[in-house]
Amino acid sequence: MSISIRTQGEIDAIEAAGTVCVEAIEAGFTAAGVGATTASACEAIADVLSETRARSAYPGFRDGDRPFPAG
Repeated sequence: MSISIRTQGEIDAIEAAGTVCVEAIEAGFTAAGVGATTASACEAIADVLSETRARSAYPGFRDGDRPFPAG
């Protein structure tokens, strides 16, 4: 197995993506709590993605007949 050499631009993009992931996870964690719904956590995460112009890899993904995440 060979090791891919990344350019500085690729490394910067990976770091930026990681930062968005951290922000989204923190938003979902903050939204979660006693009495909270999974929809409120999903909405908080979606807000971060929208604000950062990021997109999830999963919208519209289906596991057989079931959508993911479960709707």
